[in-house]
Order: sequence, then C-alpha cells, then structure tokens
Amino acid sequence: MVAAFDTLAAARALEAAGMAKGPAEAIAAIARDAADAGNHNLATKTDLAGLKAELKADMAALTWRMVGLAAVIVAAVKLIPNP
Repeated sequence: MVAAFDTLAAARALEAAGMAKGPAEAIAAIARDAADAGNHNLATKTDLAGLKAELKADMAALTWRMVGLAAVIVAAVKLIPNP
C-alpha cells in the first residue's frame, strides 16, 4: 500500500518557511502529482510471485531444450566416422 502525499501539510510547511500561500499550494500540488505518477508502476508481491512462477517455468523449458540439444550433438558425434 502506498501512502498518500499530504498536500495540506506540505503547503503549510512551505508557508511556515516564508512562502506565500498560492505558490506553496502550487508546489504541493506539483509534488503530489509527481508522487502519484510514480505509484502506477509499482509491482505488488502478487506481481512478483507471478513473475517468479513464469521465470521458473521458462528455466525448466530451457533446461529440457538444452538436454535435448546435447542428446542431438552426442548422436551426431557418434555418426562421424573414426579415421
């Protein structure tokens, strides 16, 4: 869960530092929008678990392909006549 950006607290902090109310609110809104924009690309534990399962399946498939390729190479080498 992602925490919400508190624009009111940010604006008040900027005002307390001497900034006028209008610019302080505008900067707080911009900061909120920037924080929200990054939240759309976050992966959840469920996303990561799904990816892990997919990767395991892909690795298993690649392992069997490599075994098959090795078997073909061994068979081909046995077909080469000895000098």
